[in-house]
Parts: sequence; C-alpha cells; structure tokens
Amino acid sequence: MAIAYNTSAITNDLVLSLDAKNPKSYSPNVHPKPLDIYGWWSSGNAATFSRDYTTGVSPAGGVPLLMAVTGNDPYISSYNSPIAPAVSGQTWTVSVWVKASVATTVELYIFGINSANTYVEANGGGVNITTTWTRISRTYTLANINSVYIGTRLDGPGTGGTGVNVWWDGLQVEKSSSATTFNPITNTNGTALFDGAKAANSSTISTSVDTSFNSSGYITYPGVTGYTDCSVPSIANSAVITVEMLARVSSTTNVMPFGFGSYDAYFVSTGFGFNTAASDLYGISPATVTSLGLLNNWKHYILVMNRTTSYTNNKMYINSVAQSLSQQSGTENAGNRTFSSGTGNLRIAGWLGGTNYRIPMDLAVFGIYNKELSVSEINQNYNALRGRFNL
Repeated sequence: MAIAYNTSAITNDLVLSLDAKNPKSYSPNVHPKPLDIYGWWSSGNAATFSRDYTTGVSPAGGVPLLMAVTGNDPYISSYNSPIAPAVSGQTWTVSVWVKASVATTVELYIFGINSANTYVEANGGGVNITTTWTRISRTYTLANINSVYIGTRLDGPGTGGTGVNVWWDGLQVEKSSSATTFNPITNTNGTALFDGAKAANSSTISTSVDTSFNSSGYITYPGVTGYTDCSVPSIANSAVITVEMLARVSSTTNVMPFGFGSYDAYFVSTGFGFNTAASDLYGISPATVTSLGLLNNWKHYILVMNRTTSYTNNKMYINSVAQSLSQQSGTENAGNRTFSSGTGNLRIAGWLGGTNYRIPMDLAVFGIYNKELSVSEINQNYNALRGRFNL
C-alpha cells in the first residue's frame, strides 16, 4: 500500500504496512497525502491530467495518472502545496513509476519550500524513459536554512512534446533518516522481501526465516520455518485495530496467518476466525471457508479486533464482503485478548508463543490500522488492491 504507493488506499492511522511488491512502504509523516481526487496535486501546466483505467495497473498496483502533453514544459507540481515538514540537513528521496507513449525524456525534482510555500532550493533533472514502466528517483540533502517543507515536481517532455502521453504512478517521498529505525526483512540468501517495510513509533521488524521472494510481488512462507516478527508498540493500548492482508493460504488446517501472542487469527477444523488460546474459535464455519474459496486462492482479508470488549464484537470482511460470525468452538479467554505480548508483539505466519501453527501462504500485503476501518474505507482499500491478482 505499498499502501503509500497506491494513493487510492487509506493511510490515516496506518501503523504498519508491509508490501512485497513495492521497494518501500508507508511511514507516517514523511509521505504525501492526496490533495485531490487523483491523489496528486491540483496545479499543472501544458497538459491535461486524468486517471487512465485503460492502460492497466502500474507496477505499484494502482491506476496510473495520465499526463497528456498539450504544449511546452508540461508538469504537475507540489511546490505550492508542501508534502511534509522538512529542515536543512535532512536527506530526502522522491521516486515514481513512469512510462510514455514513445521514448522520451522526463524530469523529476525535489524542492525545499519555505514558510510562504515558495520553493527556495531544488535538485533534479532529466531521465530517459521508454514505453516500458521504469522507476526513477532523486535524492537530495536540503541545504537552505529557509526550507521548512519538502515538495516535488514531475515534468513531461519539454519543447516539441505535444501529443506525447506520459503515465505516472507510485509516487513516494521519503526522509532517508527514517531508515535507521527498522531492518529490511530478508531471506537467508539476503534477497530483499519487505525491503524498507516500516513499523511506526520506532518499531522494529526482524529477519524472517526461510521465506522466498517472488518477482510477481509476494513472498512465500513455507509453513514450517518461515515467519516474520514485528514490534508495533503503538497498538498495545488500543481498544480496537484493523488488520489487512492480501494473501493466498495453502492450508486451512491448524494454522495461524498472524497473532498477538494468545490473540490470533486461526484456521482450524472448526473454521476460520479469532482465537484466544483456549481451544476456541469465533468466526466462520468450515462450510463458509469452502464456499468462499479461501484455500489456494488470493483473497483480501480485513479483520477488526477488539481488546477491551468481547471478541464477539469483532468483524471480518473477505473481498470487502462482511461475514456473519458466530462461536464455532470453545469459549473466549478474555485475559488473552491483548495486543501486547512483550518486545515483539506480532508474528506473521505463525503463533508468537512457539513454533506451532506455521502457515504455508503467499503474502503480498500486510497492514495494521490503529482504528476500525469503516465500510467505505474497506471498499476503498479492496478496490485499490484487487487489480493485483484479479480479485
């Protein structure tokens, strides 16, 4: 979403975002927020701008922005609409996916912006692109003491570019110093998986074990040794959170896609749902698991989890459809209904309490929101991600 790359998805209260398809993921306070319905900026020059649903999704997983060039010096810019606070001495990187109807040259700029919303320093220049998607980037260390915000500008072909179409998507602006608060997740041979994935509030993400990277934009957990541990301290005292997954599970027998110690998402013979380590399950029945086709198929999962009230108040959405939940087995242990289980309070693809319940699955997106997503927000996220695997 990641989430950050796909401006159609919700970013407010997003505290953890892992996305195997994108080189970096969402991190609060250092990424652009949408300023118009396109998730880009309203100011532009010598071009018309529109969402192009006919060209297909971009490598970032979103619907690209079409820049149809109508004159000289076409651009779309944020230098009158700052993206994030910034100060002299900070290093920032802007990157974006881009392609054109013909081989041409485009430009990418980073701006330092003063308190009057006027740029006072800039770095950038031309990059040759083709008709194939290419990711381009610029890194710049702010030097002007009057720079208090960061901005960026995307330029199409200059003189003589009239009639050329340029497509952009997956814009990311990142403060490089944020990289010091986490470790990229890698497999045993060093291949980047969730490269640059970020947990908020100086959280850490540990190295996963024996997982493998797939160039199609997901990682594969083998089910025996593979897992990922995260620390997400900002949710420890949350009354309710929302967990989002874009996943394909290869087993629905006694396995856990994720868990917070003794408060877990659980596939078992009695169905799929929420578990509190008491031989219990509140969720959907085995027949519903089968009818939804959860085994061996890509699905978008939303699980709303309560801490301070019974898990009978929890909710589940599969491909944005609300599921009817009921007690499938056992009884809830309210004392285990917690999001805080020590230093690392989350395990993906297994049970945090030991080596059991490891799930074989392909995982493309995993995110946590520090709130309950609304139905409209769930639909928005589903529509933003469904194109990846034709959901």
